[in-house]
Amino acid sequence: MDIKLFQQKLNDICAIAEENNKQLSQQQIRDHFDESDLSTSQLVKILQYLKLKGITIEGTDEGTGADRAEAVLLLFRVNTD
Repeated sequence: MDIKLFQQKLNDICAIAEENNKQLSQQQIRDHFDESDLSTSQLVKILQYLKLKGITIEGTDEGTGADRAEAVLLLFRVNTD
């Protein structure tokens, strides 16, 4: 994915979160990044970035890196086969 497009998507999802009291639904994130063709590692970093910005994602718990990776797999229904 083009870096400028990625940065714009990230800024847009943060703006959406700001409009919703720093909360996002899993569906909002899925819809926003679904066609971005990002790796699991990149998706985990997006979730980490959102967390650092104080944004809560409904349906995900605080936890270890493995927990976050699992959350990404569930959130984006990543195929690991």
